[in-house]
Amino acid sequence: MSEKLIQLLAYIVSSAVGCIDEPKIYGSLRLIDTAQKIIELFDELDLVKDKKLVEIANIINREKLLCMSDNTAFEQMLNDVSNKLVQLIDERE
Repeated sequence: MSEKLIQLLAYIVSSAVGCIDEPKIYGSLRLIDTAQKIIELFDELDLVKDKKLVEIANIINREKLLCMSDNTAFEQMLNDVSNKLVQLIDERE
């Protein structure tokens, strides 16, 4: 587990460094990509087994690169993922 955690932390830190000089939209890309990586890591390590979270990770994986060609569609994906997470929280309460 520690190897995967170190890799995730390295990705997050290198993303912070990259955000200094990258276009603004890359910050959102890096954050949503990190969310996907966290879901996948937790799933892989059996820390959280949740079909809906895996579905969210799949949506992110499929649509995250829209930021390179269609900012509106990318923003819609971010909002959709956000709404799905809110629904997931509401279901658990």
